[in-house]
Amino acid sequence: FGCERLNLAPPTLTKAFSPDPIAVGGTSTLVFTLSHTNSVTLTGVTFSDFLPDGLQIASPSNLVNNCGGSVVTSTNAITLTGGTIPPNGSCTLSVNVVATTAGPHLNVTSFISTTETGPNTGSSGYGSDTLTALVPPEIEKTFIPNPIVSGTVSTLIFNIFNPNVGNELTGVAFTDNLPSGVVVADPPNASTSNCGTPTFSPAAGDTSISFSNGTIPPGGTCTIRVNVTAPAGVYANTTGPVTANITGGTDTASDTLTVRQPNPGLGLQKQIATSAIGPWREFVAVEPGASVYYRFVVENTGDITLTNVVVTDTVLGDLSSCSWVDGNGNSLTVPLTLPVAGADEGHIAYGICGPVTVQEGWHTNTATADSDQTNPITDTASYATVGLVLEKRATGPYMNAGDVVTYTYVVTNT
Repeated sequence: FGCERLNLAPPTLTKAFSPDPIAVGGTSTLVFTLSHTNSVTLTGVTFSDFLPDGLQIASPSNLVNNCGGSVVTSTNAITLTGGTIPPNGSCTLSVNVVATTAGPHLNVTSFISTTETGPNTGSSGYGSDTLTALVPPEIEKTFIPNPIVSGTVSTLIFNIFNPNVGNELTGVAFTDNLPSGVVVADPPNASTSNCGTPTFSPAAGDTSISFSNGTIPPGGTCTIRVNVTAPAGVYANTTGPVTANITGGTDTASDTLTVRQPNPGLGLQKQIATSAIGPWREFVAVEPGASVYYRFVVENTGDITLTNVVVTDTVLGDLSSCSWVDGNGNSLTVPLTLPVAGADEGHIAYGICGPVTVQEGWHTNTATADSDQTNPITDTASYATVGLVLEKRATGPYMNAGDVVTYTYVVTNT
């Protein structure tokens, strides 16, 4: 018998999970294939498979044994004893397993053994395969900026995370039904980043946002952007669940957009100086025939852009020919467009006019600023010419020598 054993080829054992990968909580069928090339039947076939942490035998196990003998299963193990492999043939044994944790799960059997050959301790004598379990994507959303003013836009940003550091997620999809009143802006300025080649094409006026066929690399984040707008109000918004192939998904994301009524504001300051570079004041004293310069400071003090901003003056008239710059030093043309105050000084305009020849006397003139979004506002600046008149008077009586004479000096600022 011993000589006969030496002449027999050892049996082989392979194993495979299908499907692979699966979702955490999903089921895969584990198939063992037992083979040999001998012309005789091999009997007393034995092997065991102890599942790694994170895998367990499903319930029901749906065990299918084509190898005969006896199969014993527990939560994390399966053992065949007394099996039979036909001559020059093979047999299979299959059982369903469930993944309870994410990641790759390497699974290696014991060595296969038969009565006729003993154990096969070579590389073909055991089965090895890895089953990967995936977790579904996660989603976040936010409106930036928030709050906004009606008539302006907020960028709705979705971030979808792939928690699986070793596997990409495909077929990523979600839908966001916007709350009543919120629509995709015109233009939408829609974009995606690190999302593969998804289907995503929101149009102006859409009340729902749909994203599908996304691919997120292992451990990566897919970012989706689209501009939205709405009338004044408070809008709570929750997406539908984000899903992916294999894993499905249940995660949703919420944020609330606040939209305020617009509150436009326009400021005006008129100043005067004897030089084009100041110093600037509300009043200067000058000599007749000299020159003065006027400066007009116009500021957007509200929360929406101001358009068709114009400044007029009761003496100077149309001020479009004056030298205009914004607070950053950039040249401007009239009528002005003033943005909302931000990180720089672009919301302020400075206009300098002059020289203007001084006329004798006191002169106050008024400037008026107006825009499409505001009511007119005014401010004034003044100059006066300087002059002194000296009058000397004598009062008596002073008819005789020795009389006391009183002199009075009157100095008048004309």
